[in-house]
Amino acid sequence: MRIPPTSFLSRPATTMDVERAYKRVQFMVNSAGLRKDIYLNKRYEKPYLKRRRLKSERHRMKFAIEVQRRVQLISVMKLKGM
Repeated sequence: MRIPPTSFLSRPATTMDVERAYKRVQFMVNSAGLRKDIYLNKRYEKPYLKRRRLKSERHRMKFAIEVQRRVQLISVMKLKGM
């Protein structure tokens, strides 16, 4: 689940301590993908390199999901005694 990039800017201030608030902001920044976007926008990325990078990222995500699915299947099979 991605958080909209501007959603963390309008959070109300509460009486929580500074460290906890900082960790919360860091979590929101990381989950929104802002740090990655800032890093990627530092320099120009050629279109063919961008396509290659995005293709690789998609493949990594699909592979991770497939591995997770297989592990769940194997754990179910172990429970059934197969």
